[in-house]
Amino acid sequence: MPTYLLVAAAGVSMMSSIQQGNTANRIAKRNAQMMDRDANVQEQEADYNATLEEIKAKNATTIANLNAQSYEMEAKAAERAADFEKRKIEFETRRTKGLQRARFARAGVAAAGTPLIIESDTDFIASINAANAVAIGATNAATARNRRNLERYYGDVQSKQLMASASEIRRRGKIGATRARSQGQVLRIQGKQAKQAGYTDAIGTGLSAGYIYKTS
Repeated sequence: MPTYLLVAAAGVSMMSSIQQGNTANRIAKRNAQMMDRDANVQEQEADYNATLEEIKAKNATTIANLNAQSYEMEAKAAERAADFEKRKIEFETRRTKGLQRARFARAGVAAAGTPLIIESDTDFIASINAANAVAIGATNAATARNRRNLERYYGDVQSKQLMASASEIRRRGKIGATRARSQGQVLRIQGKQAKQAGYTDAIGTGLSAGYIYKTS
């Protein structure tokens, strides 16, 4: 083959090597940019999903507190109802005893013996009824406060679980984003290496062509 053809072929080969290296570098850069975008998307999605979990956690706490307040109001209402019932029984007892004494007085019966026994029975029954009213109120109030405490406990547990989930979502998002960015960095390095290799091959080809031209 004539020398000038060899030199021309070497020139074409040099341009081809450079072009291939530059093309590989451009492709690597585009792929790296895609990895960067993927990293950003992973972080944004993780942050969005984590924020949703945090909102759920706050809502769980708010709902639990509202329900707890409702149960506390129920407990206080039970206590007030018991106190009202006790006062009502005491009032009715005093009124009944007053009527009993008035009837005995009209009948000319002395406040001794049977009248005292009847009055004593009235007091005894009234004390039992009042005690029952107070006990029922206390039981209802205790039940409501137990529900209040459980509501707060389960609300706190649910809130902590959701906050932990949010932290885990963000952690995984960061890991995925870091991995994607690392892959993008590797692609950039590989692209630069491919570009450098193209120039290196071109220089080698040029030197070989020059040598052939001088020795021909």
